[in-house]
Amino acid sequence: MRFIIHVGFPKTGSTTIQTALFNNRARLRALDILYPQSVNQWAMHHPLARFAEPDDRLSIGRFPWIERRPDSDLAEALGAEVEAADWSTVILSSEAFVTMASPEALISLVSRWATSIEVLVFVRRQDSQAESAFAQGLKTGAMSGDGTEYLAKVLKNRSLDYNDLLTCWWDLVDDKIQVVPLEPDVRSVDVIDVIREVCGVRGPLELTDSRNVRMNRDATELLRSIPAEHRVGPKQRPLLRALGAWSAENPEPPGWEHLFSYEQRLDVYTQHRESNAALAARCGLDELFVGAPQPAANEYPGFTIERAAGIAHWLLEHGAAADTWPERRLVKETPRPQPDPEPVPARTGLGIRARRAWKAFTEPI
Repeated sequence: MRFIIHVGFPKTGSTTIQTALFNNRARLRALDILYPQSVNQWAMHHPLARFAEPDDRLSIGRFPWIERRPDSDLAEALGAEVEAADWSTVILSSEAFVTMASPEALISLVSRWATSIEVLVFVRRQDSQAESAFAQGLKTGAMSGDGTEYLAKVLKNRSLDYNDLLTCWWDLVDDKIQVVPLEPDVRSVDVIDVIREVCGVRGPLELTDSRNVRMNRDATELLRSIPAEHRVGPKQRPLLRALGAWSAENPEPPGWEHLFSYEQRLDVYTQHRESNAALAARCGLDELFVGAPQPAANEYPGFTIERAAGIAHWLLEHGAAADTWPERRLVKETPRPQPDPEPVPARTGLGIRARRAWKAFTEPI
């Protein structure tokens, strides 16, 4: 039985991969491919990332939100699914695997059933990855400021040193590891096509819209101006979806998307160049990444009260017309997957919740 373990990294399309595998699990089972659902948190196998975690480890690095389940329960649940049929392939996926406390324990666990174990990992050029992670933090309220402190922490902790973080995995699976570089600004890689090829699946996988809402720079700057506590809770997602809908109708010039200066991005890239070269050599590549940070084609002019007023006017106007919104203006959200063999349909609807979220945002603090 072949085990494929997708270990990350974050901000490399992991949610898209996991949701696609979860929603297509009935089709995969027909091909003798198992994507387990007994060890899931949402559509991901995050609880396994805390397997055999020391009791004194209060959280799993950057992923304190992962459920902690008894090791015996995880092993029993996974074993029951794996042993239920003669599967050709079993796929496990969590971007938290790459920083889990005991990767050797996970390998030992799956070795009970596996005849071969392979690791799949997507890596994104560090300057782009850091910028994407910071933007996500601004959306959720987990981060604030201009990103200077965040970048200093990333560089100090070497949390994007892919070569170092993957060393233990490389040793555990006897070099059976596939590293896929991602550079959105240089070359296009479809992560779903990679998964299909690795797993031997012919034909497309049914996809749903990503849960990650895309925003342009003005929407991001608006969120940055809101105290973090106003971006957490039940009012958060309607406002994010509303800003995502506004962003879709208001494309920005190339270059505005950069939250970090060219000098900051170049510094992150340069400080990881040696480590990236070492990882490329391991993979038999001339270079891990072929591109490098470039100066912004258009410098962001700054967020003004006029821009904020324009967003507010759009949200209030379209929120008031909830019943007549064209479908193209709605940002679909993929709901939390349920243990059900059929794909979960995306949910639409925004107006009333967006208006309420905007009202909550504009109320005095």
